[in-house]
Amino acid sequence: MNTFVRSDFFVPLTMSPRVINDKRAGSLEARDVRNLRLKGRLKAGVTQAQAQSELTPANATDLERAYPATNKNQQFFVNASCKRAVARIRRTRS
Repeated sequence: MNTFVRSDFFVPLTMSPRVINDKRAGSLEARDVRNLRLKGRLKAGVTQAQAQSELTPANATDLERAYPATNKNQQFFVNASCKRAVARIRRTRS
């Protein structure tokens, strides 16, 4: 799911402490570890701008308020990685 790194396998997120040897990186409780990326699909009819406007302010602000030491100035971003991949495929097939 990463453009630059090919994974050999995927496991459920809750299993990360069992498969990652680094206790901090593998812990779901380590709030300052930034190794989690989420991917999803927008609902039909929802634009990237709509998703961004709904996601960013409330969630980031709530997390910063709850965890000021680790979430100060952190933001969420909605990226259209699928569109970039499709454009890349089209270029290679032309």
